[in-house]
Amino acid sequence: MTITYAVGQRLTAALLQQIADYTVNRPSLTLTQQSAQSISNNTTTALTFGAGSEAGVGTYAGWHSTSVNTSRISPTTAGYYDVVFGLSMAAPSVSFSQLLAAVGVTGTRIPPQRTSRPSTTTAAAMTLIVVARDVYMDGTSSMYIEGYVNQQQSSGTAAQNTSVASGFASILQVIWARPF
Repeated sequence: MTITYAVGQRLTAALLQQIADYTVNRPSLTLTQQSAQSISNNTTTALTFGAGSEAGVGTYAGWHSTSVNTSRISPTTAGYYDVVFGLSMAAPSVSFSQLLAAVGVTGTRIPPQRTSRPSTTTAAAMTLIVVARDVYMDGTSSMYIEGYVNQQQSSGTAAQNTSVASGFASILQVIWARPF
């Protein structure tokens, strides 16, 4: 998307639409996890988002599939994106030594990453939020964004589940910020 405007040029419906597309109609997609996902101990895992997970604005059609590569968002508009990943884990059955949430681009984690080191087992769900600004995407399906989790335990090796309880579900949100 680009806007070309010359001083003295008349404002047309097409130009006003371009301005709206750059501001209020920016394409975005928010995925909300609908089913709990089992996360193995000390294994970096991409979260999956299946049926019923999508909510978007603008031209986000085709960015995500609920049946193939369900962990991925592949924006089709080239440019820079802001990414929000909210990881919600259900109350653990063991003590975590570390819980990590990260955003990844085409299989590689990028900064920033968020780590929590709870000292004991907690009866409450835990949430970590990561915000990555100006993530470059070329607008092709070869580039994609994912949300990653890694849970390490101080005692035991049991898999732990993400939370999908009311108000506590993992999300992955991608918002087009600007062209390059």
